[in-house]
Amino acid sequence: MIEHEKDILEKLGKALPHMSEFDKGYLTRMAEESARQAVDDEKKSKELVGDR
Repeated sequence: MIEHEKDILEKLGKALPHMSEFDKGYLTRMAEESARQAVDDEKKSKELVGDR
């Protein structure tokens, strides 16, 4: 994990207890969508390499 990512996680860890349930849910949905997109991108990349 790069330093920038560590900083973000530290800030989130400090802010999370003070967030509303709505904000926590929004943050969770954004993280899940980002993770899903990364998996989809990886699959597409592997498919493109396999087509060559």
